[in-house]
Amino acid sequence: MGSFVFLIAFTNPTVTENEGFLFYYPLYEPTWLQDNYVIGSFLWVYYYSWLAVACLNQEFDKYWYKFINGSSMWAYISHYMWIVMICQIFVRPLKLSMGIASLVNLVCSQALIMGSYYLLQKLGKKDRRERPRARSGEVVDNTEVQGIVQHEPINTSTNDEI
Repeated sequence: MGSFVFLIAFTNPTVTENEGFLFYYPLYEPTWLQDNYVIGSFLWVYYYSWLAVACLNQEFDKYWYKFINGSSMWAYISHYMWIVMICQIFVRPLKLSMGIASLVNLVCSQALIMGSYYLLQKLGKKDRRERPRARSGEVVDNTEVQGIVQHEPINTSTNDEI
């Protein structure tokens, strides 16, 4: 494990000279830095994936586990919108320094993501109707549930007259 962490540290290119442009490939000009960047990226991804599976993939509290796992897709979809809004409303008008702005953006965007997901969950549950569910071997009569259209069975016989 220690050697793996050493490899990650060694292959993480943290230099301030011979840098390329952020939106231009390759990111670093010397070949050895390009190799370190690619190898280090894969090592970081694999290491943290294994670490998360080993340590974090356990249900600690049913409600919070379901809430955090369920909100991950919403966080992925909406995070940039919240970051831009926080920058436009707080960071730029108040001319916050980089450190303070990063902290404000992190805390506020997380709060907005989780709060908006909570509201979406509440709105989604408000609209759902409780439908009867069949237990093992039990037949449920759906005629009592409003909004369900009853259809006649479709005739699938092949005895058509010509």
